[in-house]
Amino acid sequence: MRLGRIALFILLGLVAVAWLSLPEPQFSQDFSKAIYSADGELLSARVSTDEQWRFRIEGTLSDKYVQALLHFEDRRFFYHPGIDPFGILRALRDNLKVGKVVSGGSTLTMQLARLGLGNVERSYWNKAVEALVALKLESRYSKEEILRLYAQHAPFGGNLVGVQSASVRYLRRHGDALTWADAALLAILPNRPGTLHLGTQRAMLQQRRDTFLDRLARAEIISEETARISKREALPNRLHAIPQFGGHLLDLGVGESGGITTLDARIQAETKRLLKRHMNKLAANHIENSALIVARVDTGDVLAYHGNVVVSGREEESAAYVDCAQAKRSTGSTLKPILFAQAMAEGQFFPRELLTDLPVRLGGFRPENYDRSFRGVVHADEALASSLNVPAVRVLEQFGVERFHEALLGLGMGLNEDPWFYGLSMILGGAESSLWQLTAIYRTLARVLRDGETRSIASNQVGLRLSQDMPDRYDAAPTGRKVTLESPALWLMTEALEKVERPATHDLVDIEELPRRFAWKTGTS
Repeated sequence: MRLGRIALFILLGLVAVAWLSLPEPQFSQDFSKAIYSADGELLSARVSTDEQWRFRIEGTLSDKYVQALLHFEDRRFFYHPGIDPFGILRALRDNLKVGKVVSGGSTLTMQLARLGLGNVERSYWNKAVEALVALKLESRYSKEEILRLYAQHAPFGGNLVGVQSASVRYLRRHGDALTWADAALLAILPNRPGTLHLGTQRAMLQQRRDTFLDRLARAEIISEETARISKREALPNRLHAIPQFGGHLLDLGVGESGGITTLDARIQAETKRLLKRHMNKLAANHIENSALIVARVDTGDVLAYHGNVVVSGREEESAAYVDCAQAKRSTGSTLKPILFAQAMAEGQFFPRELLTDLPVRLGGFRPENYDRSFRGVVHADEALASSLNVPAVRVLEQFGVERFHEALLGLGMGLNEDPWFYGLSMILGGAESSLWQLTAIYRTLARVLRDGETRSIASNQVGLRLSQDMPDRYDAAPTGRKVTLESPALWLMTEALEKVERPATHDLVDIEELPRRFAWKTGTS
């Protein structure tokens, strides 16, 4: 009796050692960077560092795909512990019948184990190791997690890894958009990804897909009519190109944590077309860089983001990879509306009050208007609408460089802490900012104006949002400063900017036909 217990303990010890010495399956987490619109449409992507298209699966797996996969690969998946004895016996019977290995009896978990072990050479020993590793996987993951891991790492031919990559590249759709024909195709492709090829073995692949659809009908997973209609769907005839409607966002890291953005796919595509058309006109003047951001006033959600575009005919010499939306540069005249609104809120002047527009020298600073002329006196709203430099400098001098500098910090601008680093030139482009920061600031002005109330705004409230899981990721670092914005003064400032005669180059849309009022501010620098 005692010897029996000792033998049992030894046996259990050997089993534990064998269990702990099993190779550890490795599943690459090096996914392709990808960004999607708010409704899940792929906008842009890049291969992973190992040159594979391996897309992270967003949301739940397609129910059609799961049903097709389990019926094709492992019908008893939810009822076995990783090894299916009935499947092994069936495979052994089939192999003995034909005198060679034609079936491995592998469960879906065993196939996942093989993928995690690096697709080792097929042998009875390796099959036994895969079975033990499958048991280990079943003890570590839930059935749903195992399904997801398999779908994420199954080979689909070439450098396509995972069902999401195959769905995007072969079908240009994924998730709930998959048809039963799609699901059947995606279920059978990993079984023989090297021989069942869309380019060279189309007839064989279609025959296997259609036969499998009939099997799904016999199993009453789909109706016979659904099978008949699905078999009429043509196989994809090529790999679809990856769209490039937001590549700069990949550089910002948006594609590293799911990639679901706030972007609107239609607006993103349309604004890119308009921006390219506009830039092709400006290319004659050697203007070859541009950026565009569209954001919602109420939520700050970015609906379109273009850091740059390629000018037609100049692809090789283009610097379109540079993200001009994040690059800091001279603010030009874009800060004048903020200054005029703040000054009017303080009662410094009102829209129809006359401001001086005469030559002036302030220390070593001698501002000039863009047309090198002076008007003597000019109404304040007209000075803003015409973006006159001399009246703006006079307003800043009276308002105070330090106070305006503090207001800009409260609006989230990342400026030098010393206001006299810029001095009076701050209002004429001496300060630096990015399109991203300026869009966030103008969005905040519009939000306060729309709400119709005076508000104290902290710098961390001046933001835009690119994705739900990364709110305000790319704003300037919060400074703790605050600024008070008064809606009446913003209304007067906006009314003045509505009088701006729209430059002839701003012909992207016919504003006059739109029902809303528009205020314009150029920022030449």
